[in-house]
Amino acid sequence: MSVEAYSLYQVNEFIKRSIAINFPAPIWVQAEIGQIRQSRRHWYLELVEKGEFDEDIIAQTGAVIWARNYASIKRKVGEQLDSILADGMEVMVKCQVSFHERYGLKFSIEDVQAEFTLGKLAKERQATIENLKKLNLLGANALVEASPVFQKIAVISADTAAGYQDFVQHLHDNPYGYHYSIDLFKAAMQGPRVEPEVLEALNDIKELDGFDAVVIIRGGGSRLDLAGFDSLLLSKAIALYPIPVLTGIGHDIDEAVVDLVAYKPLKTPTAVAEFLVHHNAHFEEEILEQIEMIQAEADHCLQLEKEKMLRAEEFLRIKIPALLSEAQHSLDRQLIFLSQQVPARLNSEQQKLSFQLSGIKPAIKSILERSNLVLKGLQREVELLSPDKILERGFSINLINGKAVGKNNIPKPGSRMRSITRIGDIESIIEEYEPKE
Repeated sequence: MSVEAYSLYQVNEFIKRSIAINFPAPIWVQAEIGQIRQSRRHWYLELVEKGEFDEDIIAQTGAVIWARNYASIKRKVGEQLDSILADGMEVMVKCQVSFHERYGLKFSIEDVQAEFTLGKLAKERQATIENLKKLNLLGANALVEASPVFQKIAVISADTAAGYQDFVQHLHDNPYGYHYSIDLFKAAMQGPRVEPEVLEALNDIKELDGFDAVVIIRGGGSRLDLAGFDSLLLSKAIALYPIPVLTGIGHDIDEAVVDLVAYKPLKTPTAVAEFLVHHNAHFEEEILEQIEMIQAEADHCLQLEKEKMLRAEEFLRIKIPALLSEAQHSLDRQLIFLSQQVPARLNSEQQKLSFQLSGIKPAIKSILERSNLVLKGLQREVELLSPDKILERGFSINLINGKAVGKNNIPKPGSRMRSITRIGDIESIIEEYEPKE
């Protein structure tokens, strides 16, 4: 069974004719640049269209800007063309759609509408500002309590950027001789890598701790170069950052969204450096003013005390002689009084003492006589109670085992008892003991 079939070339030739018939002239196409590269003065792009939530790619094709077309577009658009033709940028390009039997579909870009990209970015920028306004984050970082002295500075920039070198040189050459510690955290300053790399640098700085401020700076460039700094995520991170974030990423007429939430937005890196120097100089001026106030107050207090001392000295110079004279007169009066009163007082006291002595002698004699009688009575009682007197009256002292007989040494039958009498000692054996009731 024979089947009618077309060769691949026939099919591709048919597609080529169809496209030529449907797209006889260049058309404007709206797309996102998924990837772009340069080779031999030609630019090769991957154009994509994403779904509603910027996740899935729903359309994709390759495109090229030949060198002659690029030169023509550059003359028309200017230096901002390089910022428009970047990964992730929304573009409106004029394309000649063609199909080649071997190489397939190809878009040859002949023109770029810069206004479309700028308008798209402006619209997204305004939406970001509205979101920040609803979240009450505009100017939020400016409410962070700043250190009175900015000394340890974390800088987010590209190390090759001229703006970074200007910033460092300006700080080092400050007229006050202030010393600054500067740590660089490298990040992209334009293009699609701005948001993730600056966010990563902010996180690294937060983890290290100890910094007084964060500075984000970049050199010159077009308004499109600032597009990465209109990011909602980046702006929220700066607004909620725990320490001051200073920006120097724009120019006189440019302002990024991050400038609206930063602690202090400035136009250039050197302007940021000047702000840091003036901030510290202002603190030093306040300290010097306080020192002057303290010195002036101290001088005033010393002057008041000096005046008090002079007044006291004058008072003493006048009053002391008078006081001494008055004291001398008082002392003289006391001496006269004592010279008159002491003899009479002594005579009176002598009479009192003589009278008391005349009464004491008989009293002492009487007391001694009574005491002598008491002692003699006690002596007779002691003599009557002596062991010899007791034994003379017929009593004896009874001992068992060398101890006197008593409640603690009761006689027992068979015990040997020694009786001491006036005429001699008697040894006996107890046959019977009858206690008293």
